[in-house]
Amino acid sequence: DADAVTVDGGYMYTAGECGLVPVMSEYYDKANMRPCQVSKPQKRGTYFAVAVVKKSNKNISWLNLKGKKTCHTAVGRTAGWNVPVGLIVNKTGNCDMSTFFSQSCAPGSDVDSKLCQLCIGNPKNSLEKSKCLPNDKEAYYGYAGAFRCLVEKGDVGFVKHFTVFENTDGKNPADWAKNLKSEDFELLCPDGSRAPVDQYKECNLAEVPAHAVITRPERRNDVVRILSN
Repeated sequence: DADAVTVDGGYMYTAGECGLVPVMSEYYDKANMRPCQVSKPQKRGTYFAVAVVKKSNKNISWLNLKGKKTCHTAVGRTAGWNVPVGLIVNKTGNCDMSTFFSQSCAPGSDVDSKLCQLCIGNPKNSLEKSKCLPNDKEAYYGYAGAFRCLVEKGDVGFVKHFTVFENTDGKNPADWAKNLKSEDFELLCPDGSRAPVDQYKECNLAEVPAHAVITRPERRNDVVRILSN
């Protein structure tokens, strides 16, 4: 019954098949706000899909991910699943990530599979059957959730380029994040090297379309007016 909702780029095709239309996209480049100040900008919102590891975990690279413990935002999400899994499938020909990774949290997977072994559900309600659900009832769901999974259990987390900055250096007051430092994490580059997290433009898995606000066609003009004011 909602008039509008923001969705990951990975869900945009499904939204279109269901008759929904995009209204606006998110925009992340704070250093260049001009595209947001013109009526028909040529530049579209994008972000970088990245693979994050702990700096202390020196032996991991993009070239030796097989057998590692991985943290994903959710199955079907762009940065957390579609991009990294697509690259791995293209490289190895293996479409079954449950045999490629040793353990994972990929919300939306079969709860009895290896892809859900790292998931923890809702720590505040152990009786709730929320483990590996593709929503906020799973503590490791979404960008912050996948990063938390990396911090607490995983070897690598697949997120967007500013997830680390949003959850370190005092930005996130949650117990699991409040003492984290951005300098203690690094990015895995596709060539096998690693880089500081602020070098995401040079070290990323892909630049992908931003999240978008979608609505029903008959409500589009109303939603544009509300969001623009």
